[in-house]
Amino acid sequence: MQDPKKYIELLARKLLPEINFTYAKSLSGRFLRRTSVIKSVFYSVRSRGVVIVGRRAHIVMKKHARIVFSKKAIFIVGILENLPEHTLIELADRATLYVDGVVGVNHGSSIVLGSDAIMRIGDHTFINERCNIRCRQHMLIGRNCAISWAVTIIDSDVHQIFRSGSPQQVHKDVLIGDRVWIGTNATILKGVKIGNGAIIGAGSVVTSNVPADSISAGSPASVKASDVTWLL
Repeated sequence: MQDPKKYIELLARKLLPEINFTYAKSLSGRFLRRTSVIKSVFYSVRSRGVVIVGRRAHIVMKKHARIVFSKKAIFIVGILENLPEHTLIELADRATLYVDGVVGVNHGSSIVLGSDAIMRIGDHTFINERCNIRCRQHMLIGRNCAISWAVTIIDSDVHQIFRSGSPQQVHKDVLIGDRVWIGTNATILKGVKIGNGAIIGAGSVVTSNVPADSISAGSPASVKASDVTWLL
């Protein structure tokens, strides 16, 4: 890994492409003050990619766990907001996290992958503070997604459930399309597929599939509007 400040400067420009160069350098200075250079270098070398790790952020990778980077990918963990909470990325044995571009995870959030789990996060997707993501099997979050604060996403019941004596499926894939906006305090449960451009209302509990370009809200969530667009 080269000079961390150069990477932070590049990050500032990628996050806010409309800002001028002087402001990008100022913003990069603030990011750098929140960054642990030692952690960033260590995990960048280990994962053979660019990882920018905050001072209160932790990355735990068990045996044979991997973070796989696409070309020019940058994984930003716990530096975008200056909050007291710690950020956690934890990969169990043989788990794989694919980072397909510039991906940010804010303070207080945790992403935990179980053994053999596979998770992929698309370019310019940002996970805001205090989110809780648990992947036990397979999870996909597309490109240009805005995941608001305190969102929970889980692809598992965690515990075995029996119905009339028959065991139910514990894990089921969660697939979130491109340009999806998930509102604060929403919960996405196992087996859910969310179409491209969809909006999930604040506080919703999503238990079934959501069509593309729609608004879903409520507990359980249902479609409230169709043929919608939103600006990132």
